[in-house]
Amino acid sequence: MKKQAKLKLSLLLSLVCVLLAVFMPLNASAGSPRYSDDVTEYILTESQYQKLSNNLTELKTINENYKKLLMQSKGQLGTSDKKLAELEKKSDELNSLCLTLKIKVKEQESLLTSVNQSLAELEKEYKLKQKRIKKQRNIAYVIAGCALYAAMKN
Repeated sequence: MKKQAKLKLSLLLSLVCVLLAVFMPLNASAGSPRYSDDVTEYILTESQYQKLSNNLTELKTINENYKKLLMQSKGQLGTSDKKLAELEKKSDELNSLCLTLKIKVKEQESLLTSVNQSLAELEKEYKLKQKRIKKQRNIAYVIAGCALYAAMKN
């Protein structure tokens, strides 16, 4: 990783030096640029040209690699966006289902409360009925006892 960073730095430095050499005005001397009316020409040595060419080739390669990585990242981002949209949709569905279930639970609790109240009322009625039956039975025993007593006396 460090080697690649150093290489990039040296390439960038070389490119800056070449660009400075190309665009800075130079004193007229042997090997200096030749001037014409419209176009300024510069003379490069073959080694300078080769170095510049190699640097440009390497920069193109690096640029192409970054373009590939960018395209991969865009693809992954698109996939992630689709998955996020699906998960958000599922989350909305689950939230809706949760809300529906909460409403149903409240309805069930209300029904259960109502049933418990009905059972309590039925229990009260049953106890009252049992007391009435017990009273009637006791009265019947008293009447039967009196009738038996009256029959035995006669």
